[in-house]
Amino acid sequence: MSTLIANPIYDSVFKYMIANNKVAKILLSALLKKNVVKVVQINNEYAVPYSDDLSICRIDFGATVSEEIVLPNGKTEVKESLVTVELQKVYLASEVLRFRQYTGIHYCNPEMVHKANNEIVKEVADPMISVYILGHKLDVIDECVCYISREYRDYNGNKMDIKDPFAESLSHDSIIVQVPLLPNDNVKNRVEELFQVLNQTNKSADGHFISIDESKYSGDEEFSEIIRILKGAACDSEIRLTMMLEDEILRDLKDLHLTVRMQKEQLAKKEGQLAEQKEQLAKKEGQLAEQKEQLAEQKEQLAEQKEQLAKSVKLLASLNLSTADIARQLEITEDDVLRMLND
Repeated sequence: MSTLIANPIYDSVFKYMIANNKVAKILLSALLKKNVVKVVQINNEYAVPYSDDLSICRIDFGATVSEEIVLPNGKTEVKESLVTVELQKVYLASEVLRFRQYTGIHYCNPEMVHKANNEIVKEVADPMISVYILGHKLDVIDECVCYISREYRDYNGNKMDIKDPFAESLSHDSIIVQVPLLPNDNVKNRVEELFQVLNQTNKSADGHFISIDESKYSGDEEFSEIIRILKGAACDSEIRLTMMLEDEILRDLKDLHLTVRMQKEQLAKKEGQLAEQKEQLAKKEGQLAEQKEQLAEQKEQLAEQKEQLAKSVKLLASLNLSTADIARQLEITEDDVLRMLND
C-alpha cells in the first residue's frame, strides 16, 4: 500500500525529520556504518549567512559512537568516542568554495579543540566527518553513496594501521550521497535503503510529497520510524506552507542562476569580441609598423640615389660638360644640376 510522506528534499521537511533524535541516530548510524548511541544537534554560531546561499541546508551534530575493539590480549571492549558530523544538503549545484568556507569555520572553532594528555601534542580536536547530500549529479562519481577516507602510508606507499591525534585533528573524512542516483530497485546498502524517502522518482506533481510502498519495508522498525515522522510532516500545515515558500525561493534562485549564467555568457562573448578586436588591432599595428619600415627603407634608397646622382653630376662637370649636356645625359633639369653643383 502506497503512503504519502512529506518530501525531505525540502529543507523544512529535512530539518523536521532530522530533529527527531531517534531518526538522526538511525540515519547517522547508516552513514557512518557505526552504532551511534547519542546525538546532539549543534547550533553553529559561526555560520556565515550568505544571502544567495539558501540552496544549502547545514546541520551539525555531535555524535557519540560505540565501537567494539579488540584488545592486545584478544578480549573485546566497547569504546565510545565523540565525532562531529558536518551535514550539508544541497539542492542546486553550488560552488566548491562555499563548502570549503563552511568546513574552514569548523577548523577555526576553538570549542572543537580540547587539551590532551600527551607530552608532544598538547591539544586535540574532535574528529570530524563531512556529509554532503546532493540534489544533483557529480561529473565523475557514478555511485550513489561514496566514502572519501584518509589513509596513513609511509614513503613507499605501504599502509600503516595507526591513528595519530595530531594527524586526526588536521584532516577529516567525507561522505557523498547523490540523490538522483538513488536506485528504485536493487538497493545495495543500508544508506540507499533508508534514503528511499528522498527518492524523487516517486514525488507528487507539486513535488511536496513522495509515495512510499510501506509493505516493502514491513518489519523494518527504523524505516517505519522515519516514515512515521514524515507522515507527521505531511500533515503539518506550517511545514506545507514552508514548502510552498521554498518553491518560490527556489524559483527565484533558479531565475537568478539563469540570469547570472546568461550575463556570464554575454560577458564571455564580449570578452571574446574584445580579444578579437585587440588581435585585429595588433595585426593592423604590425602592418603599420611594417609599412613604416618599408617607407624608411625607401627613403634610405632615395637618399642613396640622390647621393649617387650628385656624384655623377659633379663627375660630368669635372669633364667640362655644360649644364645643359649634364641635364640631358642624366635626364634631369638644369636647375637640379646647378643645385647639386652648389651643394
